[in-house]
Amino acid sequence: MGIDSAKESIKIHRANRIGKYSQHKTRPITNHKKLERPYGVSQQYPPEMMKTRKRLIPIMLEARNQQKEAYIVGDKLYINSQGIARTGARVSYDASHGTSKD
Repeated sequence: MGIDSAKESIKIHRANRIGKYSQHKTRPITNHKKLERPYGVSQQYPPEMMKTRKRLIPIMLEARNQQKEAYIVGDKLYINSQGIARTGARVSYDASHGTSKD
């Protein structure tokens, strides 16, 4: 393509080919850039799970500020691929030691 490090410098959200497949024809490619929207779409959860997730978000952000991998799946918080909290548990994250306290 003639672009040095194109794989790292060009960010494409999704790409599709236009038209019907034919062995004798080249189909053009369209790309879709990720658009910034003033609204968000998220998963719908039961109210009790939303309360748990809301409580876990500050802990997740604190861990991310310390350059740790942190994410929430359902109602569980994972920091560095280790489960830290579940529904109903009262948890605070000890940033100095990277452990959870019940």
